[in-house]
Amino acid sequence: MTERIPGKLKELKAMGVILEKYNITQVSMNLTNYNVTPLHTAFEEVKKEAARLGIEVNGSEIVGLAPLESMLQAGRFYTDGKEKDEKKLVEAAVDNLGLSALHEFKPEEKIIEYLI
Repeated sequence: MTERIPGKLKELKAMGVILEKYNITQVSMNLTNYNVTPLHTAFEEVKKEAARLGIEVNGSEIVGLAPLESMLQAGRFYTDGKEKDEKKLVEAAVDNLGLSALHEFKPEEKIIEYLI
């Protein structure tokens, strides 16, 4: 049975899915405006809720493509705004969001601006 619960993050649509075959639970999210709810905010909120339930978050995955600015925002968050180099900011985002936990995250294949 589907249960709809109003969330605390704007411009985010999410649902939990149990994947019994892999013995994991997944939170599937669509961020409709990453300037309102950035990638890192959504990820950190999932980690907080998981920790509250005694569960550890192993990583995340971007299905499709991500705007460069969304990755830079996350990189700035995880480096406390101290890093300015684009490549290092993207690396910080990839590392801290756990984007290579399931499959290697290749920025040149997953970031829109790097493909155009």
